[in-house]
Amino acid sequence: MLDRPAAPLPAHPRPDPPAPPTPGAVLWSTVTVDDRSVTYGVTGTGRTALFLHGWGLRPHAYRARIRHLGLVGCRVLAPVMPGFGGTRGLPSNQRSFEGYAAWVARFLDAVGIDHVDLVAGHSLGGGVATQFVHDA
Repeated sequence: MLDRPAAPLPAHPRPDPPAPPTPGAVLWSTVTVDDRSVTYGVTGTGRTALFLHGWGLRPHAYRARIRHLGLVGCRVLAPVMPGFGGTRGLPSNQRSFEGYAAWVARFLDAVGIDHVDLVAGHSLGGGVATQFVHDA
């Protein structure tokens, strides 16, 4: 379990996605990536963290962990990855860790994020997170 930092982590200047209405709340929004509507959650303030869900799931399954990261000084973005939770899947030639990682970069571009301080994921999301960091 993460400990609450003594002070919020400094934020990098960048355009911000919508802010949640109350501390700990996750605000769900949509953005267009590759001409496809993508639902994503955002919560917290501070350094940007990206959370990628596991196979067969969507970010809602990790709501408590996403909220916790937001409460301890991170601005968390949690997209519904292609092929899950209503987000249309990637073309078959892009269904790989490399393809999903490239999609993550386009998602971040669509929401105006040019720097991520923490990338975390579970299951499929962990593999995509590792590939995304490797490719960055």
